[in-house]
Amino acid sequence: MKHFIVLFLSTFLVFNCSEDQSSEEEKVNYVWKLTEWSLKESIDLNNDGEATSSFVPGCLNGSRIYFSDSENASVFISSDVTFYQDHESLDYAMSCSTSSDRPAVEITYSKNGDEIILNTPDGIFNGYFEGNDLLVEIPEGFEVLDNVTFETVLTMDLTLKFSKEE
Repeated sequence: MKHFIVLFLSTFLVFNCSEDQSSEEEKVNYVWKLTEWSLKESIDLNNDGEATSSFVPGCLNGSRIYFSDSENASVFISSDVTFYQDHESLDYAMSCSTSSDRPAVEITYSKNGDEIILNTPDGIFNGYFEGNDLLVEIPEGFEVLDNVTFETVLTMDLTLKFSKEE
């Protein structure tokens, strides 16, 4: 009889542990590497005469999100990037400030299905999972400064695409 109860409880637990829950945890419990960033509108950021909305990480190449458990993570951004626009020619320039001792920033997060909310010191950002990618939306996260006055001349919504690191 005891064996039957143990077998019944084991079977009950196996079938009642949601596959969705374990697969949802598996989706997050990886290191996610920044593989692309994009804007809502196209822009000729490299001054080649062709506008695009999708960009390689460039000096942000080492940026990652590390999920440590079901609520906590850390974000490492490999560089401070500032975009400037020449106020006369409207050409763009970029400045990267990279340091080997940049600290990771501790964050919390919550997840509901394929949606994720990241609570960071800079604000709360929405994201979603799409296959092996995690896309994080940052409203007005792309900013361009005038290269003389350093005033903001352009802002756009930014999407950071992180891919699961194998």
